[in-house]
Amino acid sequence: MRGDLDGALRIREREQLPVYEALGDKHSIAVTKGKIADILQMRGNLDGALAMHLERLATAEAMQDLDGMVHVRFSCAQIRLQRGDHEQGGMQLIYEDLDEAFGGARQLKRPDAIGAIGVLLAQVLAMGGAKSPAHAPRGAYSA
Repeated sequence: MRGDLDGALRIREREQLPVYEALGDKHSIAVTKGKIADILQMRGNLDGALAMHLERLATAEAMQDLDGMVHVRFSCAQIRLQRGDHEQGGMQLIYEDLDEAFGGARQLKRPDAIGAIGVLLAQVLAMGGAKSPAHAPRGAYSA
């Protein structure tokens, strides 16, 4: 919060993560990796942030942590948009991440997540020319 991203990253990577790994606490490892990804994203390392989130996704799926999967997929879509992937043939993957995240948020009945994800999903659908989700079948954004 004080803007010391280097210090925050050092603490997360060198102090917190090794403790959770030694304990075998997969949930805390995934949460810490998410915080590391957030720091990387703030520092402009979008590729590193995306890679860290994708590691988290594998863990969340293995643990059947729907809340974690929703958060990771939403974060991946945001990073892909920030990287400009939608301008380079990556719209389908962005749509799929948001569609999965939106479905998971609805299943969890989390209005905050439904709203945030829904707004971005609507924007992505509009970018692709869809008038409604019914007009956006899988594969609709393939380049």
